[in-house]
Amino acid sequence: MRVSVSSMAVFLPRSVRRVLRSGLKVVNSGLRRLGPKYERVSEPVVDQARVAQIAQFLLSLDQPDERAMGYVRVHAERLAITAALTPLSTSSGRCLELGSYMHLAPVLREFAGYRNAQAASFGPAGTKVFKSASIHGREVLACDLDLFDAGRDRFPYPDDYNAGDEGRRPRVAYAGVYAG
Repeated sequence: MRVSVSSMAVFLPRSVRRVLRSGLKVVNSGLRRLGPKYERVSEPVVDQARVAQIAQFLLSLDQPDERAMGYVRVHAERLAITAALTPLSTSSGRCLELGSYMHLAPVLREFAGYRNAQAASFGPAGTKVFKSASIHGREVLACDLDLFDAGRDRFPYPDDYNAGDEGRRPRVAYAGVYAG
């Protein structure tokens, strides 16, 4: 029986792959037994009435176009749960929403007591864009949206800018992304 070079070129890598996969299964099984046992963490308890109230607020925010409104309709509950889980302001009244499309910042001001809700998003460092959020034309939040690349640029605020009265780290909320 004659075996061609091309059939060996296919057979050999497949065999090696099978052996490696079998070996990795054994290693993974051993690691699972040696590793720490994690307890299942229960889901946080969320006040559903509060979530519904926040979702209604989100849906009432004026949006620039139908696509943006569609995003809010799809993600209102997720954003509302995120806002409901955010601790209430207890000191400085400042918070920062990173990745902002002006959804959570107005909610945090309205429902969590953050009098100074700031917003930041991806863009050229040092650029500020004035943004406002409104409901039926009534402004509920106006701020300069600070643009920067969180992975590359220096954080555009002094180290203690969003610190609370006791010098704690700032409250930061991460929002979803709307690719407009």
